[in-house]
Amino acid sequence: MLLIPFLGCKNQLDFTDVYSIDVNGDWGIPVVNSRYTAEHILNAGGNSNFTQTADGLIHFTYVIDINEPITGADLMELHSQPSFERHCEFTLPASPGVVDVINGKYFSASINFDNPLLKLETAEIKSGILTIQFTHDLSHLDSIVITCPRIISPSHTPLHFTLANSLRATCNLSNYTILFSDENVSNIVELGIAIYGEQNPHIGVENHSIDISGSFSNCAFKYVQAKMAQVTLPVSKSIPADIFTGDFSGSATLYNPSFHITLQNSFGLSVEMEIDTAGFTHDGTMLSEIIETGSEFVCPAAPARHTTAVQNVSYSAPEIYYCDAHNTLNFAGEISLNPAGINGPSLFIDESSTINLHAELDIPFSANLDNVLFSRRLGNVLNKLPGIRDGMNVKDGLKMLMFKGSFENGLPMNVDAQFYFIDTTSAVPTVIDSILVSPRLLYAAQTNAAGQVTQTTKSTFICSLTDQRLDNVLAHSNNTLLQFKIHTGSAIKVFSTQFLQMNMGAEIIYDTENINISSR
Repeated sequence: MLLIPFLGCKNQLDFTDVYSIDVNGDWGIPVVNSRYTAEHILNAGGNSNFTQTADGLIHFTYVIDINEPITGADLMELHSQPSFERHCEFTLPASPGVVDVINGKYFSASINFDNPLLKLETAEIKSGILTIQFTHDLSHLDSIVITCPRIISPSHTPLHFTLANSLRATCNLSNYTILFSDENVSNIVELGIAIYGEQNPHIGVENHSIDISGSFSNCAFKYVQAKMAQVTLPVSKSIPADIFTGDFSGSATLYNPSFHITLQNSFGLSVEMEIDTAGFTHDGTMLSEIIETGSEFVCPAAPARHTTAVQNVSYSAPEIYYCDAHNTLNFAGEISLNPAGINGPSLFIDESSTINLHAELDIPFSANLDNVLFSRRLGNVLNKLPGIRDGMNVKDGLKMLMFKGSFENGLPMNVDAQFYFIDTTSAVPTVIDSILVSPRLLYAAQTNAAGQVTQTTKSTFICSLTDQRLDNVLAHSNNTLLQFKIHTGSAIKVFSTQFLQMNMGAEIIYDTENINISSR
């Protein structure tokens, strides 16, 4: 028999010291030398949700941000652009032979800043162009004067502008302030209209009229003080929550998860949050609830314009269940702005006022694992052996492939280990053979009171492939699969440095009596 890689011939293999030989490269040709820390097993390197504490305890942190679901500009938006129309009728007495001077005929017009949510008290106009136009039947119209003591300019003077020698005029009311009356119900402001002009001499009484209309364009508020009806707003967000990713799959009971929620409120009104869903779901079906449905908290009003009130709340659960099929984290609820409603106290809204919600789920990897499977393809390790070529079989003088290896378990949980030769030519890989007759049970590593491993467990093995088994592997296997099935039965803590390891070496044995080496 010829052993590769050793030079020379050997008639029989000595098994007497096989368990005393180190398998980390001193025996045969090393074909597997794989070490997987808990961080790698959980694919933490490719998981942005992975964190760890100073002592190495693995955590998974999932962040949900719901930013600006509503703004002050949304609440202050006018239902329609303000406008008015006024038909003014008046009578002039007889004035035979003399021009009748009209020195101020006074009327009023109502302009409505329509917003069904708000009972306005004060409003700062961000933008708005007021256009006035009119028609009349007088001989001569000198001017029309528009006034409003409740619309105040940036220089603190009441609105006053004159239309003269024109049937149309505009006024830019940007940065003006509106002071609504205490009796305001419908957000109406009264404009004063004064008419100045002349009428030719006339014998009898004459009836005259002026039609005047006004409309805003691009009218918007940047700040209001008001009373407001309650506004409810549904909010929700779902994100992937792949605790088990990559080569890792299964289910687990995870202990002591906690949800930390921060609500920021820059409205001058209180905000109430009611939580409907907070947990793992699949297609909308709740699997594991972290926050009890109906839980509520309140964020107070911002104390002043351009300030923010902050409310922090935390929720925890004794345990949650997680599996691959339910790997979506869903957070949903309803936000109520100004729960006191229209009969509540006055409040303020700025155009930049908003709410922002930040929810953070923290899961320390303290868990009870239920047949969690870690699988990693290692390629065709037979390609590492010299003299092995495609299509080779026992008829070519290949008598035996002998493998010796060891498993080391540095996890605080029982592990069933197996190494397979597989065929990956089809969509579903086919197992051709395995190193072990049945998976090898690796007992949990010993831990201290803090859950950290103090002593690993080890197990060695040998395997010989001959005859039909050897031919089958050579003919049909094109890859190998290392598989660990993990199960605990009780809660354990997983630290990033805990690990699983496999080392394996191989020897090739030829039948030197039936092979012509010189012809090779």
